[in-house]
Amino acid sequence: MIEQKLPLHRKYRPESFDEVYGNRTTIKALKLKIEEGATTTFLFHGKRGTGKTTVARIVAREMGAGGIDIHEYDVADVGLKDFAREQKQMTRFAPLSGNKRVTIYDECQDASAGFWNAMLKTLEEPPKNNYFVLCTTNPSKLPDAIKSRCASFRFSPLNSKEAISFLNSICDKEKVDYLDDDVLEAIADKTESIPREMLTLLDKVIDIEEKNEIFDIIESHVSMSVDNEDLRELAKALLAGKSWKIVRGMLKRIELEPESIRHSILNYVASVLLNSDGKAADRLFLIVEEFKETFIYSGRARLFAACYACTKF
Repeated sequence: MIEQKLPLHRKYRPESFDEVYGNRTTIKALKLKIEEGATTTFLFHGKRGTGKTTVARIVAREMGAGGIDIHEYDVADVGLKDFAREQKQMTRFAPLSGNKRVTIYDECQDASAGFWNAMLKTLEEPPKNNYFVLCTTNPSKLPDAIKSRCASFRFSPLNSKEAISFLNSICDKEKVDYLDDDVLEAIADKTESIPREMLTLLDKVIDIEEKNEIFDIIESHVSMSVDNEDLRELAKALLAGKSWKIVRGMLKRIELEPESIRHSILNYVASVLLNSDGKAADRLFLIVEEFKETFIYSGRARLFAACYACTKF
């Protein structure tokens, strides 16, 4: 049996502030806010893949929240008034494993007005030992009343020097010495020096020594961070148990690389799974199982097989 390699962006995901590459000014200011202890709601904003959610998890651990007291939601998929009311109800109870409860709301730019209206009072006067981190790629879509209650922190891509240093550090850890700086520069340029994107692209070429092939792969790379409504519709179709004929038609319209599609579907389904139970949760779990391993090495064949399998549950 072939051992499945862990994707680089997961293998080297930071677990502490010291491991975060770049955004040093932001990290320094954030650490000071945590030490002061007066801030209860944080707003992290910046491009996809720049570390917002990863740092939010670090913040939760730094604050002393135990594993079961760290809650993470994709607001785009649960942004309803009823969900907000459930959140308010949850904050009335004491944390279970630590002395803090930290709730992370991702993709906040897609939250409904009803969600924010229902959450406004909670964010304004959070119950004791409850903290919130809002993550968004577009803070302008959040209501001013919400933003005014947050300590705001911007996350940016790495600068050119940081990007090359970052990629070299990963290559050193992977014992790869045949990727020259011109290759690493091309990776950084193609991905706009966004850490998660750089590692995804590096993963594609790290086992290849032929330069022409490497540059062909870099040139054909499509960002995992792209916003694509077709991907969301595909995920919804898989969740709803649509027929292979319908799913196949959707796949024909999506011109993204398989790993990008896998990543988007997995995130969508995983966020829905957090708020499901019974048979619905069983189906979601099976979909996650089909999409949890990387498609980098198996390509479109594995993507089609995973989608086909989901239509047969």
